[in-house]
Amino acid sequence: MGLSLLVHKGLSIGIQIEAGPLIIWKNSMNLGLLFLESISTGVITSGEMNWVTSNQPHFSRVEEATALKLGRLLDRGLIQIGCRIAKN
Repeated sequence: MGLSLLVHKGLSIGIQIEAGPLIIWKNSMNLGLLFLESISTGVITSGEMNWVTSNQPHFSRVEEATALKLGRLLDRGLIQIGCRIAKN
């Protein structure tokens, strides 16, 4: 059994679980991961902002509160809209 995190353009987008001949793919992009990534880097990309706005109707109450917190951090200038440089 193997577990791998799939990353695209510096953003975690999925988890792949291998169990024998069975491979399970789960889309794991969620607001919690995005929030933590934005807090740790101080940056949110425009693609991530688009993801947030397009998925708002499906957010739980906790995710709605997290999105509001993210917006407030953007308003205060603590998180910038930009791009992340990949770490080697």
